[in-house]
Amino acid sequence: AQGSVETGAFVSELLTTTTASQDNPIANNRPIDVKLKDLDLISSNAFVASAGQGIAARRDTVLVFDNAAVGNNKPASHIYYFDSTSPGNWKDSLQSNRIADDDVISAGTGFIIRKFKSDGATKFWTQDLVTN
Repeated sequence: AQGSVETGAFVSELLTTTTASQDNPIANNRPIDVKLKDLDLISSNAFVASAGQGIAARRDTVLVFDNAAVGNNKPASHIYYFDSTSPGNWKDSLQSNRIADDDVISAGTGFIIRKFKSDGATKFWTQDLVTN
């Protein structure tokens, strides 16, 4: 097959509501694996960081699923959040809040960005691997 690979920025709309969390299905449209820390979620201001590890402090999360397991309504295999407390790291809440900056979102993999309830405005996530 012949084709071209988009090397520019991708922009995704992330919906929010004022009353509850909002799930946004997303995919890694790149033909390469991308580390969680390189997704530009924090720098694009589309993702709200958490102010600590506690459930009450959590804001936006990234839910990743095990594609080796077949089924509907599967539980997430990883739930990531960005802990803004010093020094600021991605953490996996399903694995004892271990640091997950270098965890990989595989090429073509779908995942969910769960936006915490907010002002109801649409946020725009710009992912530009050229700047990383």
